Formats: sequence, C-alpha cells, structure tokens
Amino acid sequence: MASADNIDELDPYLQRGGTATRGTVLLSAAQACELLSNGAIHVVAARILLQADYGRFSTAMFVLMSANALVAATVLPGLRKIVSEDHTRFPAALSFAARWHVLAMIVAGIALYLFAGPLAWAFGDDRLKLLFIVGAAQIPLMGAVVLGTGMLTALRRFGSAGLVRVSCSLCRPVVGCALLAVGFGAVGGICGSVVAGLVAGGLAVELLLRQRRRIKAEPYPPMGRRVAYWASVSLPNALGMVALMPLGAWLVKGMTSDHNDAGIYNSAFYVSRVPMFIVYGLSAAVFANVSRLLEKKRTENARYVSVQAMRVLLIVFVLVCCATAVSATEIIVFLFSSAYIEAGSCLVILVPAVFFAAQMQLASRLLSAVHRPGVRLILTCCLLAVGVACYLVLIRLFGIEGAAFASFITFAAGAVAGTVLIHRYLGALPPMWTALRCAAAGMLVYAVGWFWPAPGWLVLVKLTGLSCLYLGALFALRELRWKDVIVALRRVGM
Repeated sequence: MASADNIDELDPYLQRGGTATRGTVLLSAAQACELLSNGAIHVVAARILLQADYGRFSTAMFVLMSANALVAATVLPGLRKIVSEDHTRFPAALSFAARWHVLAMIVAGIALYLFAGPLAWAFGDDRLKLLFIVGAAQIPLMGAVVLGTGMLTALRRFGSAGLVRVSCSLCRPVVGCALLAVGFGAVGGICGSVVAGLVAGGLAVELLLRQRRRIKAEPYPPMGRRVAYWASVSLPNALGMVALMPLGAWLVKGMTSDHNDAGIYNSAFYVSRVPMFIVYGLSAAVFANVSRLLEKKRTENARYVSVQAMRVLLIVFVLVCCATAVSATEIIVFLFSSAYIEAGSCLVILVPAVFFAAQMQLASRLLSAVHRPGVRLILTCCLLAVGVACYLVLIRLFGIEGAAFASFITFAAGAVAGTVLIHRYLGALPPMWTALRCAAAGMLVYAVGWFWPAPGWLVLVKLTGLSCLYLGALFALRELRWKDVIVALRRVGM
C-alpha cells in the first residue's frame, strides 16, 4: 500500500502530513476519546439523575449534536473537498470560512435559542426548554472546533486535528460530571459542552492560523461556486442524516407514554455507537487521501485504499457484534446499573445495526470523494423514508425493541445500497474472503462467550478474552499476518 498511501512524495509540506493509515489511527484514537467522554457524562448522568431526567438530558444532547452537524454541513463540506484536492488552496479557503462559516455558526446558535420553546413543546416536555437555551451557547463554539478538525484533516495534519478533538473530549466530562455531581442536574451536563467548545475552539483557531502562515496564499476563483454547490447537496443530506441516525431515540421519546423508555433506549443506543469512533476516523482519513488520489488521476490507488477501509470495518465490527451479543445485559448493568436491564435486548439488535451504519457512513464519504454528493443525497432521502415507516410501525407494535429492529432494517438497506453505489462509481467492494474469515472467527467468539457468565466488572475480562480469541483466530486463518502489523506500525510512525 506504499504507493497508495504516500501520495505526495515530492511535496515537502505534505511529506510532513500523514498517510491514510496514520490518519486512521490518530483520528480514530481522538474519536474514541470523544465517545468515551460522552459515555462518561451519560453514565454519570444516568446514575445521578432520575430516569425521566436522564431521558431529557440525552434528548437535549441529541438535539445539540444534530445542530452541530447542520452547522458543519453548510460551508465546510465544499472547503474540505477543495483543500483535500490541493493544499495550496487552504489560505483562500480559510478566508472564505472566516466570513461564511462564522455567520452560519452564529445563525444556528440564535435559531436554537429562539426555537427552544417550540422544540420542547414538540417533544412534549416543557422542561427541555432550559436545556436547549443553555445548549445554544455551545453551537458557535463547537462550530470552530468542527472547522478546525475538518480543515486540518483536509491538510492531512491528522495529529493537529486529533489534538483539537482530544482537548474538547477532556474538558467536556471533567466540567459536565463535576456540575452533575454537585447538584446542577442536566443543565450542568450541558454546560460541560459549552466549556469544552470554548477551550477546543480557541485551540483550533490557533492551529489553523499556524498552518496559514506556512502556506503561500494563492487565489482560487471557483471557491464560491463550488462551496455553494456542495452546500446545496450537503445541507439537505445532513438534515436527513441528523433525522435518520437518532430517529429511534426521538420517536421513542414522542411515541411512548412512559418517560423512562427514552432513558432505557438511549442507554443502549449510546453503548451501541461506541465502536463508531473507528469509522469516523477511518472515513475522514480515507476521504482526504482518496480525494487527493483522484485529483492526481490515480484511480487504482484510490480503489485500493477504499477496499482496505472496508476490510478494517469488517474485522472490527464482526468482533463487536459477536462479543456484544453474548454480553449485552452484562454491559448495560455494569455501565448504567440494573435499573436499565431492559436495554440489554435492544443492545443486541442495535450493535449489528451500527455495523451497517458504519458501512453506510464510509460509503457516504467515498461518494463525496468521487464527486457524487447528489447521489449521496438521494440515498439519504430514500433511507429516511424507509426509516420513518419502519419506526412508526415497529415502535407501536414492539415498543423500544421495535425501534431497535427499525434501526437494523434501515441501516442494513443503507449499507447495501451504499456498497452497490461505491462499486459502480469506484469499482470497490468489501473483500469476500475477509468477510468469510471474520465470520468464522466471530462464530467461535459467540460460542465461547455463550458459556462464559461475567457479572459486574468481570464483563471487562470477558470482553478482553473474547477479543484476544478473535484476533488469534484471524492470525490462524491468515487474515492477519505479523508482517502486515509491522508495516502498519511503520506507516503510523511507530
């Protein structure tokens, strides 16, 4: 993969950047830190707050995450694509962002503040209004964080992008959990995000200005036109994804009469999403490198990088699905207490659903890299229609487990459709032999885990043991080789 990974051998600036392998490792580690910080807040909130209050807190967090995603989908997608293709366009892109991205951040914050009351009414819970008002303050701040990570990743400055994410992730749980512990309730947890945005946003701005001083400014006349086009397709797509990803959690909150159901379902939903840190880091690094490769007309290398990315997802998520399936209730009780034991059955269904969501997310990024954001938008709209129908029917029939089944069906359809489209436009497919070997190793993990009870903290031992068994099986099946590990470590820089 050397020729596909090190794509700018003659460019001194990009030689100091990073390979796709290095980017995947660094960004995945930073994303893991972010998810763990979110998990820490949710675990502490679930243990300190009443179930109904935790349901409100988790619902408010979903809304804030969605608002941040919308801000990131206005100006940034086009700028990220433009800079990924050619780093010399960065100064012009940063100047453009200083005008229009900042405006989008401010407008989004004001909009949430003004619509806090109607939004709380839509959820059928007036006590959400204060949480939305407090959360509105973090939207402009997190917009700076998103700009920093997106642009630094486009420059393949993966270490700097990861540093911004990690600083945000460290501040959020420290402040949020402290305020929860001293009695500020759900509002205190939301304040943790405000402080984290302030710290990490300032760091992001400093790192962007530092890169700006290193690159000679050159005009890029198509900037406005290309950014406008990408915004026209990325913003509707983000709206669809913002609605689609947490749709089950939102509808459980609105369609069930028991406020405890939202807290129970959300606990399973958050646990199931923990492995997504890998796909976020992987897809961001792959997008930057595939965009650059395609700009240089190196389609074969771009295809190879894409196939390897899908291989990584298969290896990781087959383990996650099998190990979680035989430990779901134990994981939920260990993290959230026995009051959330009903979430175990939802987690068993949601983890494979998130596996499909991961493949869908990677396919979405690859469609953007091959200049097909319009196709991505059509796919998202179709999945949103499928998801709404499934959730409305299955939640009424089966409650929170119906919501989990609806997620499984929707994301499975998205993964299949996304994979077909990537094959059409890039010629890449998940490696079949990898899938078969991972399935064999996963069946072994499931069989062993079925006869291994692990109450309390022993579930950590069980999950560690099952992971080692899975990796050992993959080495025995020759899916993994020590020379591959050594090469990967060299690319990471270790």
